[in-house]
Amino acid sequence: MKVARNPVILAQLAYVYARAGMEDKATTILKGLEAQVKQRYVCGFNVACLYAGLGDKGQAYAWLEKAYADRSD
Repeated sequence: MKVARNPVILAQLAYVYARAGMEDKATTILKGLEAQVKQRYVCGFNVACLYAGLGDKGQAYAWLEKAYADRSD
């Protein structure tokens, strides 16, 4: 299913898992997203939101910086 590979949808789903206390499911999706980053463009904002949902402010800020750098021409 094409939707299942969409990084935006995956990040949103993982955020919901994280906020619902299902960190293991959120982390599994996060690892998949980080693997996708190596092969295609994934907006850092979505990954940052996921890290924020997991409570990792340091990684959230790092991904926000990456998103800004990727889009600042």
